Amino acid sequence: MVCEASLGRTYKGFRDQGHRGDFKKFTSSSGMAFASVGGQRPRWYVADLSLHEPITTPQPAKLSVEDFMTLDRAGAFDGYSKTELIDGTIYVVNAQFSEHMKAKVRLLRLLADACDELSTGLEAWSEGSVAIAPSSMPEPDLFITRETPTTGPVRIETVALVVEVSDTTLAFDMGAKAALYARCGIPEYWIADLAANRIVRMWTPEGDAYVRRDEWAFGVRVESGTIMGLGVETAGLI
Repeated sequence: MVCEASLGRTYKGFRDQGHRGDFKKFTSSSGMAFASVGGQRPRWYVADLSLHEPITTPQPAKLSVEDFMTLDRAGAFDGYSKTELIDGTIYVVNAQFSEHMKAKVRLLRLLADACDELSTGLEAWSEGSVAIAPSSMPEPDLFITRETPTTGPVRIETVALVVEVSDTTLAFDMGAKAALYARCGIPEYWIADLAANRIVRMWTPEGDAYVRRDEWAFGVRVESGTIMGLGVETAGLI
């Protein structure tokens, strides 16, 4: 799609290319314009209002956290079970089935109990949007914070540990997610790998990777590498 220099011309361009339906138009401080086609699963288009010349070759449009929140408030993702913004790209996440849901809920209970036992103010939460400026807003399966979230997205600087429960998303969780969490300085990251019956534990972030990593088979007690005294028994997760 050719991005024009003004929203009006961009809107006309959608029509000229044969798109039909109701368009919603939005702008944000980053200079992005959005037009969403009505329907059960609306599509959206992005144009950079700062451009003065047409783009003659396809270019990826990287969204900011603010752009993503604008689309979300407008209902652009209502037709999807869950969406995340990772390094400026929107990802649609699969629906959660019994195996994933059971492991997530049981692990949440274990982490919440472990936090309570420490009495240090740590709290365990499930599926809150974490704002990572400028262009990421993941929604981890589980995470531990140093303070109670109040309004808006969870602040990244309060997150002490993140857990992703992986059944069909292992490559993404080990790759793009691990790089993002390390790059933004989250101290520790666990992956509950349901296919291999293991917890992959990573800590000591440097750059876009974790320097230290080990694996624990389901059935043993897993201790945090960064939170003194925090550990969970993994028997019965699946």
